[in-house]
Amino acid sequence: MLGPRAHTDRVETSLSIVRIATAILIFIHGAFRASHWDPNVTGFGEWLSSLGSRKDSIGRPR
Repeated sequence: MLGPRAHTDRVETSLSIVRIATAILIFIHGAFRASHWDPNVTGFGEWLSSLGSRKDSIGRPR
């Protein structure tokens, strides 16, 4: 990595490493949650749909 593109190449390589590491961590986290399933933990889809609904702290609609 010499020349005018050296800095750009290092940045691209660093970002690729960060992307790969993040993907691995997300995969491990998902596998852990799948293997240690807790019925009290809601899925991402349920959590996402709850963002638009108005509920109190216990989960009752307002």
